Amino acid sequence: MVALASWAAVRIEPLRAAPAQRLLLLAIPLAMLAAPRPAAMPALPPAAQVYAPSDREKAPLALSVSAAAPADVPARWLLPPAAALVALSAIPAALALAGLARTLRGARRIRRIRGVELWLAPAARTPFAVWLGRPIVVLDPDTAMDRGLAALAVRHELQHHRHHDPQVAWFIWALGLVAPAALLLRRPFTEAEELAVDAALVRRGEPRAAYAAALFSLSTRAAPPLPLGSGMAAFLPRRLTMLLKPPAPSRAAPFVLLAFVLLAAPAGWAGSDLLADHRVATRDFREATLPLLQDFPTAAHPGVARALDQLVATEGGRRWADRSLTSDAGARAYVEAQLRAAGLPLALAAVPFVESGYRNREESSLPATVPPGQRGAGYWMFIGSTARAYGLEVSPARDERLDLGRETTAAIALLRQNRERYGDWALSLAAYNQGERAVDIAIAAGGTRDALALADAGHLNDYVAQVLAAAMLLDDPSLLR
Repeated sequence: MVALASWAAVRIEPLRAAPAQRLLLLAIPLAMLAAPRPAAMPALPPAAQVYAPSDREKAPLALSVSAAAPADVPARWLLPPAAALVALSAIPAALALAGLARTLRGARRIRRIRGVELWLAPAARTPFAVWLGRPIVVLDPDTAMDRGLAALAVRHELQHHRHHDPQVAWFIWALGLVAPAALLLRRPFTEAEELAVDAALVRRGEPRAAYAAALFSLSTRAAPPLPLGSGMAAFLPRRLTMLLKPPAPSRAAPFVLLAFVLLAAPAGWAGSDLLADHRVATRDFREATLPLLQDFPTAAHPGVARALDQLVATEGGRRWADRSLTSDAGARAYVEAQLRAAGLPLALAAVPFVESGYRNREESSLPATVPPGQRGAGYWMFIGSTARAYGLEVSPARDERLDLGRETTAAIALLRQNRERYGDWALSLAAYNQGERAVDIAIAAGGTRDALALADAGHLNDYVAQVLAAAMLLDDPSLLR
C-alpha cells in the first residue's frame, strides 16, 4: 500500500511528492510496531501423559517435554529454512553494498565544501551523492574534466544532501531487512527526490535550458543503478520533460496526497493483522452459545476463550487445526458413535483432536525428548503402561494402541473411571492428561474443584481448556475461517 501510494504521489504531483513519501515511509515501521497481535498463549499440550492406576502414586507430576507446539516437524528441521529466509532478506542489501564498494574503489578526496567531502572515483560513471557517516559527493572522471558540468553536478548533489536523500536510501535498505516489501519504495522515492532537487535548483536560479542540456549530456553514459546513492543521471526523460514543460499546479493534488498519507498507515495495520481478525475472545463468549458443553458448567471461562484463540488466531494453531479437521473424518465419526453409545459427552471427541490431530501416530513419531516408556501412540496417545493396564497389548510384535476400536474402548473406560472418582468431567480430563495424583494435589493446594480455576492458579496445565476449545471448533469449524 505504501509503495503504491508513493508511486501515485509522483504521478499526481511530482514536484511535491517527496515530502508526502517521507510521511508514507513512517507507516511501515509504525504498522510493524502497532499492529495488534493475538495475546501470548501456551502451546497446545504435548503427547498425552496418561497414567495407569499402578503408576499414579509413583509417576511424576508432569513430564519434562520440549514439544513447543503440536507440529509434526522437529524444531531442528525448521532452523535451516528459517536461516535461509533471513539470509535471502539480506541479499539485496549485501548486493547494494557490494555495488557501492566497487564504484568507490580507488576513490580519493579532492576537497571539502561546507562540511561535504568531494571525491573523485575512477570507477564511477556519473556523479552521485552518498552518506558514509558523513556527506560525500562523488564525481566521475568524465564529469570532473568538464568544469561547467562538474560545478552543476556538485550543486545538484549538494542539494540531495540538503534534502537528506542519501540517509533515506540507507533507511529504506535497512527497513528492507525486516520488511522486504520496503525495497519497492526505492524507485518512486528516487524519482521524487530527483524531481525535487531539479525544482529546488531552478528556484535557486539555475537556468532551465542549461540545466536540461547538462542532464542530456549525461544520458549518453551507460550508468548502473546506484541503490545507496542519489545519482544525477536517473529518470532523465521525465526530468527533461518537467524542466522544459513544467506542469500547471493542481488544486486537487494536495488533497489527494493527504488522503494517501492518511490511508496508508491504517491499510498497513489492517494488512498485518489478518490473523488477529480471527480471534474469538473479543466476541460475545457465553456458555449458552454451545450446548455441546453442557456437561462442563465452567466452559465459559476466559481460559477456554484464550485456548480457542490459540487454535484459530495463531499461525501454528490454525495449521494444526486445519490439518486435524480434515485428517480422518472416519475416525472421528467412530469415536463420536462410541461416546454416544457409552453415554459420555460428545465433547470428549476433542481429546484425540488435541492429542494426535486425529492421526494414528506410532510411538516413534514423537519427539526424541519424550522419555522412553512415556511416549504415546494411536489416536488417544496412550502410553505403554496405561495401555497395558486397560487390556491393550504393547510389544515389539504388536501395538494395539494403533487399533482405533480397542484404544477407544480403553479411553472410554479410563475417562468413565475418572468421572466416577471426581464427579466432574473437567477434572476427569485433567486426570486423563496429568494423572490422579497431580489432580488430587492441585485440589488440595487450590482449595477448589474447578479445573479451569486450578489451571489459572498454576496448579494444573491448560489441557482442559485446550480440549474444550477443540470441542467448540469441532462443533463449529467456521470459527477457523
